[in-house]
Amino acid sequence: MRHNNSLLLGLGVLLLFGIVLAVIWWQQMQKELLARRTAWSTQQLDSLGRAFLQQMQGLLSTALERGPEIAVAVCADTAQRFTELFARQHGILVRRTALRWRNPRNQPDSTEAWWIAQFERWNAEGRSLDTVIVLESSTEERLLRPILIRTPQCLLCHGTPENIPPEVATALAERYPEDRARNFRLGDVRGALSIRAPR
Repeated sequence: MRHNNSLLLGLGVLLLFGIVLAVIWWQQMQKELLARRTAWSTQQLDSLGRAFLQQMQGLLSTALERGPEIAVAVCADTAQRFTELFARQHGILVRRTALRWRNPRNQPDSTEAWWIAQFERWNAEGRSLDTVIVLESSTEERLLRPILIRTPQCLLCHGTPENIPPEVATALAERYPEDRARNFRLGDVRGALSIRAPR
């Protein structure tokens, strides 16, 4: 009986020690994140966003060389992980979002939805979309940049039924049963890059 009590006491001490270590580790991680948090200028955030889009395009272009159905898998898995890693690395929130989303995780919030609709209006009016929208509050700076369908390769996954190969259509239907991101044409607004950074 005394042996069991000693064993339970020892396990309790070990558990308590583990909890204390976990709390210390968590506090240290929070301090490191705060220390790494950068006060980004608007220009720096925009450059960061452009770099993100270029790297993302590189990932998708490489995947397309192996076949459009491979690009679907890369877009579904690798692109999401890359986005999370990029955001964590720079201490910001970054994502691609769209009114006609494919992945439900990319649904826009009300601000993003309003600006994407505005980008679509401007595009229909023939205005240049080489623009970035800057929204500032006391706690964060937010940038929105339109994303356009710029190349025929984009239409292999986002075009009309005539553009999308059957094997790609099958892969999309399996991965994204609620897919809304089709029937785009060259020059259409696909969505927006959304960046949020603490001030």
